[in-house]
Amino acid sequence: MKQPVLVVFIWAFASFLAMAFASLQLDAAMINGQFIPFGNDSFYHARRILDAVGERGFYQFDSMIHLPEGSWISWSWGYDYVLAIALKAALWINPGLDKMKFLVYVPVFWVPVNVALLLAVGRTMKLPLELLAFSALAMALLPLLQMLHVVGRIDHHFMELTFVLLASWRTVRWFDRQSVVNAAACGIALGLAPAAHHALFILQLPLVVAVGVLWFRSVAPMSNQLRAAGLALFVTSILVILPSEPFRDGQFSLGTLSGFHLYAAFASALILYFLSWRGVSRKQVALLCGLVVLLALPVLSQIVLGSQFLSGALFQANSILEVASPFAMIAGDWGLTATLGFYSGLLLFAPFVLLAFLWRLVRGTDAAESAFGVFAVFGLGLLLMQFRLNYFGLAFMILGPLVLLKGISDRRNWSRPLVALAVAATLAAALQPGLAGGLFTRYHAGGDHFYEVAAPLFADLDRECRQRPATVIVSHQLGHYVRFHSDCPVIANNFLLTEQHFEKAGQVAAKFDESPRSFRATLNEPVYLLAFLWGALDIQGGLVEIENVESIQMRNPRLLVELFFGDPLPDGYEIINNVSIEVSEGRGFPVARLYKVQPLP
Repeated sequence: MKQPVLVVFIWAFASFLAMAFASLQLDAAMINGQFIPFGNDSFYHARRILDAVGERGFYQFDSMIHLPEGSWISWSWGYDYVLAIALKAALWINPGLDKMKFLVYVPVFWVPVNVALLLAVGRTMKLPLELLAFSALAMALLPLLQMLHVVGRIDHHFMELTFVLLASWRTVRWFDRQSVVNAAACGIALGLAPAAHHALFILQLPLVVAVGVLWFRSVAPMSNQLRAAGLALFVTSILVILPSEPFRDGQFSLGTLSGFHLYAAFASALILYFLSWRGVSRKQVALLCGLVVLLALPVLSQIVLGSQFLSGALFQANSILEVASPFAMIAGDWGLTATLGFYSGLLLFAPFVLLAFLWRLVRGTDAAESAFGVFAVFGLGLLLMQFRLNYFGLAFMILGPLVLLKGISDRRNWSRPLVALAVAATLAAALQPGLAGGLFTRYHAGGDHFYEVAAPLFADLDRECRQRPATVIVSHQLGHYVRFHSDCPVIANNFLLTEQHFEKAGQVAAKFDESPRSFRATLNEPVYLLAFLWGALDIQGGLVEIENVESIQMRNPRLLVELFFGDPLPDGYEIINNVSIEVSEGRGFPVARLYKVQPLP
C-alpha cells in the first residue's frame, strides 16, 4: 500500500478516536434536555452567534455589557461571524435545526482539520510513516486536545490551534520547497490568522525570526520570495482588518483588532523586505537593529501590555488557573498527577525539547528544520508560560521529540523497528495519566459547578427579563451565563483584559460589600440581583462542611452575608427563586438566590 493511502488511514483513525473522546462530555453540554455551551467564554460566543442569526444581528460593540457605556468586544470579528454564516446555511437547509445542537458539535467535527494539519507538518519534516502514526495517535489521546475540541466548547481556542498549525506548516513547507507560490501562501496564512483571534498576529514573529536566522547564515530564501511573503501578509491583513469596527473607529490597541495589527503586519512585511534587500554584513546588521528599534518605538506601550499579559501580571496570575504555568500547577493545588492528566507526560520533555531546538538553531540546520525549530521554541515557550496558551505548543510537544529523534536516528543509522518500539513504550508511559483519568473526567454542566448549581435560576431570570427588563447585578464570574440565558444587561462579565473590564468588575465587587440598605441607595431603578454564596460548595458542586457557618460568612461580602443569614428579609428585596443543597431530609442550605431589588423611595 502506498504511503499517501496509509497516511489517509492514519488521519481517519486518529480523527475518529479524537472525536470519540471529544464527545464523551455530552452530558456537560446539556441541561434539562437542552444543549448548552461548555466553558464560560463559550456562553458569550454562543450568544453573539445566535444574535447574529437573529433579529439583533452581528455586532462588534455590545451595549448590553459593562453598563452604562457598553464596550468593544475584544475578540476579532471573524470567528463568530463565520460560524454565524455556517449556522445560517445550515438553517436554510434544515429550518427546524436546533441551533445550539449545531454549535456544540462544531469543535468536534473540526477535529479532522487539526489532525490533518499536524500530519502535514510531520510529513513536511519527513517523519517516517511509523512516527507520523505515533504523532497522530498521541494527538488523539491528549487530554489538552479533548478540552479544545470537547462538545460544547464553542470557544475560539481550537481555531487558534488550527492557525498555529497552518502557519507552521506553510512556513516549513516554504522553506523546504522554496518558491514564490509557497512564500505567498505562507503570508496569506499569517494574514488570515488574526481574523480568528486578534492575538494571533504574534505568529508573524517566528516567521520573521526564522528568516532572520537564515539571513545571518546567508541562506535565506530568494529576494523575490521574501517580498512575495511580505506583500501577501500585508494585503491579506488589510482585507482581514478592514471589516473590524475597532479599526474603523480609529483604535490602535493590542486588545482589539485595530490599527495596531495593521501596523504589526506592515512592520513584519518591511523587515522581510529589508532582509531581501542585501545579504548579511556588519552594516546591514546595524541597520536591521536600528529598523527594529524604530518600528518598536510607536508601539512600546502595547509591547509592555503584551508582556504583562504573557507574564500573567495583568491577571493576578496566582488567583486564575488559566494564566498559571504548568509547573506552577504542579507545585500548587493541582499537583503532578492532575497536571499531567491534562498535559500528559510529554510536558516533562518540553523544556528539554525547547533547549534542544535552541541549540540546533545556534549550530545550524537546514532551512526547513530551522523554521520548525523557531516555531517549536516559540510554541513550547508559550505553553510553558500559561495554561491558556497550551494550543501554541501542543503540536510541538508531540512533534518536537519525534523530529529530534529522527535526526539522531538518521545520523547514527539506528534500526527503525527498535526506534518505533522505543517511541511506542515512551508514549504509552507519557499518555498514561490522561488515559487513567484526564480523558474520562466527568465535568459539570457548562464545565462549571457554580453554573450547574445556579442553572435553575437562569430560567426564572429569562422569564423576568422578558416581562420587566432590568440590569442584573452579578459577579463578573457569572456574567457570560446571564447574557446567554437572558436579554438583561450586566455591569461586568468574564472579560478581563482592558482597564474598563477590571474597573467594572471592581464596581460590582464594591456593590456586594454594601449593606442591603446601602445597596438600594446606589440604585436609580429596580434591578435583579443574582447572588451566589461563595465557599459553600466544593469543586464537585457538593456542600462543604457547614457546622462552622462563620467560616462561610468570612468568605463572602457583607451584602451576601446579611441576605443569606439575616432574618427577616430586608425591605425592598423580593426572592424570585432559591437554590438549596440538601443537608438532611427536609432541610436545605441556600447557596444561590435570584432577587428583585427596589431602590430606596
